[in-house]
Amino acid sequence: MGVQLKKADISTVKRDAAGRHSAKPRFKNSDLPFKNSTRDLETWREAVIPHILEWAGSLEEPFPISSHPVLDEVIKYAWGEEFPEIPADSAVYYVVCYPFTTHDDFNR
Repeated sequence: MGVQLKKADISTVKRDAAGRHSAKPRFKNSDLPFKNSTRDLETWREAVIPHILEWAGSLEEPFPISSHPVLDEVIKYAWGEEFPEIPADSAVYYVVCYPFTTHDDFNR
């Protein structure tokens, strides 16, 4: 046992004067690593997101997908099928998961 130190993104652990967590960071489509935002955003909406939602809809419990053990692989697969030349980074994960996450999920 002992003390364990972990790096933390200060934006996810900030507290206001009353000690409450500050607002969750907002992730938007504009945070995605697109090369051509107009064309790629359409592909994102029409191919990547539907693939992930189809997978989530096949689960017995589809709502807590942000904690599902294979979510990372599903996102990477869907992203890689449509954008093989652009590596999926953390922005891709957070844009997919943002509607389904709690504040603590951002400390993964």
